[in-house]
Amino acid sequence: DGDRIAVDSNANVYFFTSTPTQPSVLAQLTPAGQLNLISLTGIGNGSALALVNPQAIAIDQANSLYVSDDNLSAGAGVLYKIQLSGNNGVVTTLAGSTAVQGATDGPGNVATFDGLSALALDPAGNVYASDFFNSTIREISPAGVVSTVAGIAGQTNLVTGTLPATLPDLGGLLFIGQTLYATDVDDNVILSISPLQ
Repeated sequence: DGDRIAVDSNANVYFFTSTPTQPSVLAQLTPAGQLNLISLTGIGNGSALALVNPQAIAIDQANSLYVSDDNLSAGAGVLYKIQLSGNNGVVTTLAGSTAVQGATDGPGNVATFDGLSALALDPAGNVYASDFFNSTIREISPAGVVSTVAGIAGQTNLVTGTLPATLPDLGGLLFIGQTLYATDVDDNVILSISPLQ
């Protein structure tokens, strides 16, 4: 579920790597074929940050990375913004937590998710995320304010038309212009969601 690989404007490829005994690590593959492991530290305190169960990566026009991370059961969810400097990444938590599951909208860690997976960025820098177990699409503003833009938390069904309507289990997300496209993993369809307010 989610997009576990992304490419920046310099043709660097980012993905997650892990072993059965080690936590997931963010890795970078350069166009020259060099593999770099990215050390993540929290903003302000400089302490090391370990990814728990990363699901997706998205990259904005300034090459900032956005990573969705869930708990070990693939529930709850947090959205990180990562500013890279060489092989180091300084992490800001935009919204959510891997410790609390829910469907609450609001700023920062007030917001809750349940299975934060696929990510897409709109032209204004808002992040759209598939909140898998809530069957919703959530918008996270650049300031970390979360709102539900499609779907009804806890209700799953393929219903087209005016929002809010129930959504199926969603896979990938992609923005083209002002339209958000979502894949439906159960019904083999692509949904077009436009306009997003």
